[in-house]
Amino acid sequence: MNHRTAAGLLLFLAWGISSATAQPTGAEPVGRRIYVPIEDLDAVLDHDQQGILLPRAEFLKLHADAKKQVGDTQPSPHAVVVSKASYAARSVDNQIVVSATIELNHLAHGWQTVTLPFSGLAVEGATLDDKPAEIGRAGTEGRPLVAFIRQPGRHTLKLELSGALVNVGSDQVAAFGLPRIAAASFQITVLAGKHLQVADVPLERPSPDDQPAAYSIPVGGQSSLSLRFTDRRTKQESASLVFAGTAIGLYVAPEERTWRAVTSLNVFGKPIDTLTFTVPKSLEIVSVESSGLERWEIGDGAEGNTTTLKLVYRQPFNETRSVTFSGVSASVLGQAWSVPTLSLASATSHLVRVLVQYPAALRLHEVEATGIRRVAADDAATAESPVAAETLVRAGAGQVLHYAAWREKFSLLFVTQPRARELQATIATRIDIASHELSLRASVVAHTRFAALFDFDLALPVDWTVTDVVVDNKPVAWRVIPVGAEVNQLRVTFNPPIPAGGKVNLNLAARMIPVENLPIEDQPLTVKLPEVTLPQVGVTDGRYMIAADEDLDLVPEDVAGLDPARLSTAEQAAPGAPRLVYEYQDTHFGGTVRVTRKPVRVAAQTVAVHRLDRETLVSHLEARIVVQGGGLQKLQVALPESAGTNLRFSLLEPPNEPQAQVPRITEQTSVPPADGQRFWTLQLDQRAFGLVWLAVDLT
Repeated sequence: MNHRTAAGLLLFLAWGISSATAQPTGAEPVGRRIYVPIEDLDAVLDHDQQGILLPRAEFLKLHADAKKQVGDTQPSPHAVVVSKASYAARSVDNQIVVSATIELNHLAHGWQTVTLPFSGLAVEGATLDDKPAEIGRAGTEGRPLVAFIRQPGRHTLKLELSGALVNVGSDQVAAFGLPRIAAASFQITVLAGKHLQVADVPLERPSPDDQPAAYSIPVGGQSSLSLRFTDRRTKQESASLVFAGTAIGLYVAPEERTWRAVTSLNVFGKPIDTLTFTVPKSLEIVSVESSGLERWEIGDGAEGNTTTLKLVYRQPFNETRSVTFSGVSASVLGQAWSVPTLSLASATSHLVRVLVQYPAALRLHEVEATGIRRVAADDAATAESPVAAETLVRAGAGQVLHYAAWREKFSLLFVTQPRARELQATIATRIDIASHELSLRASVVAHTRFAALFDFDLALPVDWTVTDVVVDNKPVAWRVIPVGAEVNQLRVTFNPPIPAGGKVNLNLAARMIPVENLPIEDQPLTVKLPEVTLPQVGVTDGRYMIAADEDLDLVPEDVAGLDPARLSTAEQAAPGAPRLVYEYQDTHFGGTVRVTRKPVRVAAQTVAVHRLDRETLVSHLEARIVVQGGGLQKLQVALPESAGTNLRFSLLEPPNEPQAQVPRITEQTSVPPADGQRFWTLQLDQRAFGLVWLAVDLT
């Protein structure tokens, strides 16, 4: 076979292996022939890194054998096969640390999961093929460990696990659950003078008593393992080890407390069929739920203030089991009460977590805490603690307190007190000053916390008369409650009341007509700044605005408790924008505003049109007047004495301002002539501004 043919066979072989499963049995692989010059063959071999040169006949024979083997081999029913496991344990202080090495064979494609039901052990570290492993906890009972694997092939999962060593007399006991793996071994070294018992069966010590001993225990197919480290060789009387973890949830209401406890049990050694719990007599148990439970009985405890709960199961068990208790107890505001405890007779270890819920309208004052401490929410939500979600008696109940107890008969006392209602409000007050009256508008947005709001009070000076009250754009009923010689208090009642956490929008309108210096002409008017107060509100943010007609000047005097503020560009450009703007917060303010009329500035242009007849002279006179400043309500004009008194003045509509409001002349009077002129006074029905067009005809 020459080199050119060998190179072609090499490339054909590389393609043929990848497509072997796509060919019919016995068929020759179909592919593309590529001929590579002998001088370029090294580049192909270096690129593939691996491969062999075969004669074509031998390649076809291997291809047919591979096809036959693939067809005869049945696929595995398991995506991942756990082949064996080895455990190496050691004791550190009051803990047992287990290094687990588990060999896996990934037979499928894509992501697969492996469930490893370790119980009673916390995960300290995990690697897959010496790289960080992707693991988690399942949400099922016992919360088994779940490993995620993606790449097919053989893998090695290494776990670092830790569990508690419980002191039982002078001995130390450890018990935990293991995954059922057919080939598994457990190695542990004990200190000199110590002996090891597995499931209460003493093992022969492989070393003298004065030396450390290395034990190797076959645990293939076992789902649990209990170890006892003792100074004695004999078998202990205790045949069952019960490890318990309880999560207690309590919801505190003004008149009662709802209690729930979820206890997770791990039983090792001799199976048991009865459990005896103890609760305070003040707690009334309403239900007990557990898998396999036949009945539960209530009895009097050895202490006069306790109640026993005896749980009888249909069959003995020595695996993981959970029990859920529900109960209620009465509550009296202002009196101390304790969180009901739950104790388990003959428990080897019992860890307790407590979760206290109460609505925002209540205040809980901690009086005593013995054998228990408060923990942060992040510390309470650990993976190894009892499932806390089941202890939430009421979802979204407001405040939550977390505790961890190191004694099952702990003492945690509280006093429940109603929380005072808190009101927060923002208020915007606007004062509009006109020549004849003053008006006030107040817009209030109130937020209530901790309690519902049934009515709302506003107070303002007695000089102001309330004209309208609107709540959420709807008129409401209100009444005035006199509270002093200078202040009236308005009370608005809500039906239905505003719930705790809600808000309400309220608008108030009032007016005042001062008895002096109105309308504002020559004498200035001094206005005391009215303050709208909210007696029930604890926190107030306010804005105070003062606006006036264009013909009036405003000068603030002795203003205290108000901070000047600026309007935005859009607010300044809006029609009727206020002249003075202030802000305040939780303060009482005061001061006055001096209101004066602006000086009048008048410019005039006269036009005269005459027609001379044989015996008479007819004249039409016009005065085009521009009024600025404070405006005019009286207009004085002078005419020749020869014009007489039989005249009628009129105000015309300016031709370029057809929509302008033209004042009317209500009265015209004249005085005796002097120096050949007669002066006329024209009284207008309203103050004139801008362009005023006066006309009169003379004959």
